[in-house]
Amino acid sequence: MQTIGIVGGIGAGKSTVVSLLCELRKCFVIGADEIGHKILLKDDLAYDQVVKVFGQDILDEEGNIVRRKLGAIVFSDRTKLEQLNQITHPIIFREIKLLVDKCKAQGEWDLVIIDAALLIEIGLIPLTDYVLAIYTDEKTRLERLMKRDGFTKEQVLERINKQKKWEELEKVSDFVIDNRYTRQHTKEQMIEMLDQL
Repeated sequence: MQTIGIVGGIGAGKSTVVSLLCELRKCFVIGADEIGHKILLKDDLAYDQVVKVFGQDILDEEGNIVRRKLGAIVFSDRTKLEQLNQITHPIIFREIKLLVDKCKAQGEWDLVIIDAALLIEIGLIPLTDYVLAIYTDEKTRLERLMKRDGFTKEQVLERINKQKKWEELEKVSDFVIDNRYTRQHTKEQMIEMLDQL
């Protein structure tokens, strides 16, 4: 069993690559985003600390963290984003490590996939055997995100600019998948890559 970490900027098509891997091999997928969302739930691992740092204004009437409100704060202030990351990243790392270890112990999967936009920032690379970087040019990413999420061009660019540059992602990768074209074109690259593992 091998562990593959997937990196790529917003709109690069990481979900497409993950679904193709699952078609081609027996995969257990660990989504860092899902874990990041879960730990903010009431009574979960990051809730108390996040509320303590960011205050009651991020809560709804039931006392749940409203991610949109929290996002508005951290995406407009780098220091606040770093504060949030200092709370959540170590927890996300521990949760993912537990899942990877559990999969290895069970031994029933061909691949464990760590789908994490912040693979580098969270420090997850040591948990992987290979890192797969998904490439898509900025114009295509812009179009995808404006269509998919209804963002304005400015909102998309703001998010793209907050992420690591392609060169940094490429530097840590063992394989690059060009996801600018058709699903079939991407799939052919994946088959070639899996043959090399």
